[in-house]
Amino acid sequence: MYRNFYPHQYSYGTYQNPLASTRADILLDESDTVDSEPEDLGDGFYLYHWNVAFPANAHETYFLRANNQKVISGGWAPGGYWSSTIFENYPKDKYHWVISIRNSGGRDRDLNLYLITKE
Repeated sequence: MYRNFYPHQYSYGTYQNPLASTRADILLDESDTVDSEPEDLGDGFYLYHWNVAFPANAHETYFLRANNQKVISGGWAPGGYWSSTIFENYPKDKYHWVISIRNSGGRDRDLNLYLITKE
């Protein structure tokens, strides 16, 4: 009935791309931003922007904070076209935003982090 059926004779293997031996927890505040002043979005909202170097095969957790203003939202934009995985992106408390990400590409890259706050 299935004369043209051939069972597969291959294996996917067990290789996994290893994480870097260190994991970094990095606190970024308003003094580390790209711009000297945050962008005023109006009605008490502000946009903060960080640009950080992101090592190859590293897993880093960033804690974003800005002038004891309440966090509304946070985001990230990796540079380049290599693979990366976001693990966490959430408000830790009303003054800190957490972004945990892994650069699974084999190259260092830039990482842009964003934080929207309200006075």
